[in-house]
Amino acid sequence: MKQTLLITVLLVALAFNAAGQENLMGLSFFPPDPYIESCLYGPGQQVYTVFLFIYEPVNPDFGTGESRWVENINGFECRLWSEGEATILGLHFPVNAIDAGTNGNTVVGFAEPVPVRGPATVVATVDIFASNPPENSVDMTGDLKSSPYRCEYPTAAIYMAPTRPTQSIEGTMAYLDADDPNDPLVSAYNVYDYPDSDLVMLVQTYPVDTEEQSWGAVKALYR
Repeated sequence: MKQTLLITVLLVALAFNAAGQENLMGLSFFPPDPYIESCLYGPGQQVYTVFLFIYEPVNPDFGTGESRWVENINGFECRLWSEGEATILGLHFPVNAIDAGTNGNTVVGFAEPVPVRGPATVVATVDIFASNPPENSVDMTGDLKSSPYRCEYPTAAIYMAPTRPTQSIEGTMAYLDADDPNDPLVSAYNVYDYPDSDLVMLVQTYPVDTEEQSWGAVKALYR
């Protein structure tokens, strides 16, 4: 587990960006509308699905320069990566899509618009393999019992940031307003307000017996 993770998890608990902010992008272990859960907690040696969402999408410069709520999303771009005992396996989209991103970048165009139906709109699901934690994971992350959220001993972290080396909008993530024919690109920002950090989700696994798990999977085939 890299030092950046250890520094990050010692910060105060995940803080949602100030109320009223829009165009926020993040991950949730549960469907994010209306509840956003930024701690993925469960047994190791499992594949988990989390939800990538855009919160309160607003186009600040629609047509004549007026601010307007976005009704349909036509794609998005960001960079996702993991550190620690977790691996990002892939992304799936709610409609047919093309992902032109490489080297950890996700640059997605939807074949048809994804409608906005609430504060948080899911634009992808992400499969994450969370492995068994190392024996010394608790010692490595330190004593976080005072933390007000339940990933007290994280075993991995997921990060979200603008694509690199270039971005469609310099310095930010972005998505496409499907109803703006002139300038559909809108900036998007990390949903969690960690100073100088791209952290978007923590992972906490507990060890499982891999032999028992494998035998259970074999038995399940014959049920």
